Amino acid sequence: MKKEEHYIQKIKDKTMYQMKKIFFIVIIFLIQLNAKAQEKKEITIESAKAYALNHSKNKMNDGLEVEKAELKVKEYLGLLLPQVNADLSFTHFGKLPSSIIPSNTFPGQTEDLVTTFGTPNNVSANINLSQIIFNGSFLIGVKGAQEYVELSKKELALNDEQIIDQVIRAFYAVLVTRENLEIITQNKTNLEKLIFETEQYYKNGFVEQLDVDRLKLSLTNLNTTIKGIELQVKLTETLLKYQMGMPLDEPIIVIGKLDDFLTNITIGIDSIADFSNRGDVNLMNARVNLQKTNIKRLKYEYLPSLVGFATIGSQALRQKFDFFNFNEPWLNQRFFGVQLNVPIWDSYSRKRTIQGVEVGIKQIEMTRDIMIDGYEIQFENAKTELITAYDAYISYESNIQLAEKIYKTTQVKYKEGIGSSLELKSAESELYTTQANYINAIYRVLIAKQEINKLLGIL
Repeated sequence: MKKEEHYIQKIKDKTMYQMKKIFFIVIIFLIQLNAKAQEKKEITIESAKAYALNHSKNKMNDGLEVEKAELKVKEYLGLLLPQVNADLSFTHFGKLPSSIIPSNTFPGQTEDLVTTFGTPNNVSANINLSQIIFNGSFLIGVKGAQEYVELSKKELALNDEQIIDQVIRAFYAVLVTRENLEIITQNKTNLEKLIFETEQYYKNGFVEQLDVDRLKLSLTNLNTTIKGIELQVKLTETLLKYQMGMPLDEPIIVIGKLDDFLTNITIGIDSIADFSNRGDVNLMNARVNLQKTNIKRLKYEYLPSLVGFATIGSQALRQKFDFFNFNEPWLNQRFFGVQLNVPIWDSYSRKRTIQGVEVGIKQIEMTRDIMIDGYEIQFENAKTELITAYDAYISYESNIQLAEKIYKTTQVKYKEGIGSSLELKSAESELYTTQANYINAIYRVLIAKQEINKLLGIL
């Protein structure tokens, strides 16, 4: 009996061991799954642009437009290939049409005779083949369809420029707010250290409680500022994900430093106004070329067109509806030929159409020229903004060092008892203002440079 109980207990222990093992495996799997779900996706500016181009819904829609244009080319090419059709017709005459046989047609005939020919029930089945041998407008139409594909691709490229521009600006916004947060956080660390030291001075009777309270008030304000900037960082990251077409709930970590984008920033100042790479300028040129091809197509319609055709078929002529009686005869036929169509006079209709297209070309060219003139003004404004922003950036960069030096000197004087808390507060305020101006100047420089790149069509 004891032996059986021992055996049963052994089985239970083994079962519990297996269950615990499975339980721990499940727990480890869930922990790994949760860690993977919380893993942040690293985003560089290049990966952000690539992701946006692959996931933008607007780009996908424009891609469908390109695909539609390519199918249009195939449609035109298909019209130049042989066309085969079949037809089946049934005709019932309630009354057969009459014909007149003039008098004297037959010997002894003195009067016109009215008679009928044919059968009341007729079925005809044919297979028809047609082939365009020459049609100039169709040939030019194929070229026009190919140019329409290029036009759609240029529209797609224009959309790419807009997507990348929005992504770059959003990326810069993340870096700027994050840099601002790092600076303010460092200020908080320095201030907390100063408060600790001041409290020690207060305990030893070297400073008043008012001095400690003023520093604590500054710390409270700084904490409020940090919370606001932390929300701005999250907001700019959300905006970046939106511009990229990324799910807004996907965690990301933006890789990059502002200093990485400030190198060679002065190249934009020396840029020359050349808008030939802009997507909208290329799009306008493509529209002009497409309309010129359309004029060619219209002029080719003045030329003759030649079509070949062939038909093979059979027909059944019955007095009654007995077409399924295969003992009755079916009459076969086959023929082929060519048809030449020669335009002679259209009352200047086609000429007026061509003139209308030519006017349209002038409108497109004028719109393009007006657009380029506007870009030249924007380009000069962007260069001026870049120069101004860059000068401010250089100025505030040196001012930060000066403000930090003043703040540290004031701290030393305050600790030694030869400076007041008001002087310390004033130096602190000047430092924070200079830091804010420095961050704003960096952002202005980056946006001005990006505006120049956008105007020049540089992705």
